[in-house]
Amino acid sequence: MQEKEREKRRKGGGVWTGVVRKVKFGRKKEYKLISRAHFASEEQIENIIEKVRHSNVITATELSEEFDLKVSTVKKILETMREGGLLEYVDFTDSDFKAYTPVNR
Repeated sequence: MQEKEREKRRKGGGVWTGVVRKVKFGRKKEYKLISRAHFASEEQIENIIEKVRHSNVITATELSEEFDLKVSTVKKILETMREGGLLEYVDFTDSDFKAYTPVNR
């Protein structure tokens, strides 16, 4: 069994193709790793600003899925926009979940 796993890794299969297998309590679960960009390009930032201006409520998760960026990167962009006065928190926002809305709505 170990030889087969080593052979898969040498050929680029298994873990190296983005499929991860976890075993917990005897049950196997496979899932694909999602790789997203750490930094946003100027074009992506402009697109994010346009998206934010035309939406009522926006979250970091929604933008990260659409623009294929990490959630932490999008959170930093949204916080910078909030500090700049372009966005504000929605009333139901708490410390765990942050939703934003444009100021000029």
